[in-house]
Amino acid sequence: MSLQDYLIEFKELAAEWFKERAFIKDNYDFFTKFFKKEHLIKANWSDIKAMGNHIHAFNSMAIAKQNALGRMNHPIEHYRNSFIYLVHGEGTVEERINNFVYDKRYKIKYFGASVISEILGYIFAGQFVLYNERDKFALSFLNIDPGFSHGDNFTQKYSKFNKSITHLIKEYNKIVGRNLDVPINLEVDQFFSYLYEKYHVPAPPEEKYWQIAPGENAKFWDEFKKLSIAAVGFKKINTDLSGISESKFKPLFQKHYPDLNTIKRTQLWNFINLKPGNKFITNQGKSLLLGAGEVKSGYKYMPEREEFKHTLGVEYYRLSEDGIPIPDKFKGKFGKTITKLKREDFDKLESLLNPVSSKNYWWLNANPKIWDFHKLESDETEIYTSKNEKGNKRRVYKYFEEVKPGDIILGYISSPTKEIVGLCEVTKGIHESAEGEGFEFKKVKQLNELIPLQELQSISGLENCEPLKNNQGSLFKLTEDEFKIIRAIIDKKNPQKDQPEPYSIEKALETVFVEKKRFRNIVDLLNHKKNIIIQGPPGVGKTFIAKHIAWAIMEKKDDNRIQMVQFHQSYSYEDFVQGFRPDEDGSFYLKDGIFYKFCKKAERDKNNNYFFIIDEINRGNLSKIFGELMMLIESDKRGVKIPLTYSKADDTFTVPPNIYLIGTMNTADRSLAMVDYALRRRFCFVDLAPAYETDKFNSFLKKAGVEKDLIERINKSISMINKVIEDDKKNLGLGFKIGHSYFCPAQNGNEFEELCYERIIDFEIGPLLREYWFDRPEEAERHIERLKE
Repeated sequence: MSLQDYLIEFKELAAEWFKERAFIKDNYDFFTKFFKKEHLIKANWSDIKAMGNHIHAFNSMAIAKQNALGRMNHPIEHYRNSFIYLVHGEGTVEERINNFVYDKRYKIKYFGASVISEILGYIFAGQFVLYNERDKFALSFLNIDPGFSHGDNFTQKYSKFNKSITHLIKEYNKIVGRNLDVPINLEVDQFFSYLYEKYHVPAPPEEKYWQIAPGENAKFWDEFKKLSIAAVGFKKINTDLSGISESKFKPLFQKHYPDLNTIKRTQLWNFINLKPGNKFITNQGKSLLLGAGEVKSGYKYMPEREEFKHTLGVEYYRLSEDGIPIPDKFKGKFGKTITKLKREDFDKLESLLNPVSSKNYWWLNANPKIWDFHKLESDETEIYTSKNEKGNKRRVYKYFEEVKPGDIILGYISSPTKEIVGLCEVTKGIHESAEGEGFEFKKVKQLNELIPLQELQSISGLENCEPLKNNQGSLFKLTEDEFKIIRAIIDKKNPQKDQPEPYSIEKALETVFVEKKRFRNIVDLLNHKKNIIIQGPPGVGKTFIAKHIAWAIMEKKDDNRIQMVQFHQSYSYEDFVQGFRPDEDGSFYLKDGIFYKFCKKAERDKNNNYFFIIDEINRGNLSKIFGELMMLIESDKRGVKIPLTYSKADDTFTVPPNIYLIGTMNTADRSLAMVDYALRRRFCFVDLAPAYETDKFNSFLKKAGVEKDLIERINKSISMINKVIEDDKKNLGLGFKIGHSYFCPAQNGNEFEELCYERIIDFEIGPLLREYWFDRPEEAERHIERLKE
């Protein structure tokens, strides 16, 4: 393809591409204002720090950002003078760039090439395009030679790069054209990003070779095989070492192990820095080889483990049941926790081990009227017989004969749910048991998000999959490719999650603007009634506090057990509970709604609480949405089973006892009717009020860096307008007050100043007041002006 072909390709999606990248215009506007001379002359440290929020290179370099902008590395005058010289100084642009990068009079510490390139791309957007790794790739990909010479410095390369793409910029202008209100060079940089994201192939991981012992005398070997991990001890270092720098790691190790030599320290350092693709030999002391493995995921600290908490995700691809004696000439390589090996030594040791025998992959149907996959506990074994109740061999009997230990099974529940619900592993092949002839298996994973049969039937690569073509039978064979496709869907819907952060009421009270007694009362109400509605005027943090209530009851930040939905006037029972939907063939199928699925998910995990948050609950037609669930959500009706509107006569549904409902309601919405009285009886109602002039709100603003005078202004002015709103009982009242969340600067990470206050009044609170007094515009304008005094 030619350059023009790639530009035409990009043109097709340019509008959508730039729609998702509003930050380009935001950054351009920021730097345009920032680098005005009158601004630079008065710039303070907070102005300089604000650059970090608009430099994309810092997004993936947190440490670099901390080094550059976490503290002042120069007097403020140095920053001002350097930037003024770069943008407004004498000499050519190239001379000024070169001095800014290399001359100590203008150089700024920790501003690396990628950061400087980005700044230059915005300052001189009419002359230059950014020059980073993506741009370098695009240059090579398009076969554009910038004419670099050996020894060229950054400035020379930057200049040659931009000269080499002059023709490309003209072609971009002609074919793609302008999409944003910014200089065209910033769009060209995005074209380069597009090429990188679509056509760049990452380099293969660097291959390194190691020996890793699974504990003294291989005491953890069986456990490591089962969990597909490698791990080391160093139990005194009871903390996560992810991302730690070597300069911080050394004193930490010395603190906990002052008597150990540097070899031990190096061993732990090497282990936590192993990368996916690295390979290793596992051994038992200096006597036996046990296996060979490959690192699949990097270092992870697992505090829930009793021992050996520093781990790696691995795959063991060669094993020996009884161990292979280590040849004498290699014994000197072993005896340590971890040792680096030469490639040739690793290859010879690996060749002594047997490849792991290939697995078979199976699909097993379970009729829920006979037995239920859900009720099979993890690691609990089950026998699946090869003959039916009459003693006849099941369909495709040869499959039962082929099943062997280690094979993987997809556990599927047949009609009416028709979903894959778990993963299992065969523990014994076909044999005689108390239940009869059959094979033994155990559940190794219960899925939180189930995989519907219908979803799989339209997937490319599964056209010939046995159970999808004809699901009549019990045991079906899958090819490895078919299993991988289905497993990828399972993993996408059921991602591995880090251990949730512990949480408590005390932790919540550090964040929410509610007093301790009040918050505990809300938690108690929800525990008792199981259903609450948090109501209040706009901006009091109703949805915000709902999540914190859920976390406080769970005692951990586990968003996997929280589901949120927003009601609106078109929301229906079919969306919420269950209804018929058309498929690609024009026929209809029964599709479960979001609340139905969430209840089933909670039902499979009875030992944990689940929270369903309904934002703007009063915007929906509640009787229509809830239907017969109006009864089932009552606290004393939890667990009661009834048939649903669209379900078959013998199918029943229940709202489990471990489901909690939290609704939020905006009391200032004129367009909404009264909440259904039948629903009102099933909920407790909790009022939230604005937190102005409270110690918690003032303390929050102070910690966020808001000046004392501005805090007083916010409290005084908004309390004043809230009093006016409250006293206007004929048209407004308490439910229309202005909430405090309008003035929470920590939400966006930017510093909060007078200018922010003015902007909030002009563009957020002002329009709200005009809506409140829509029939008296002069009244609204008078109050807006009072707020701005």
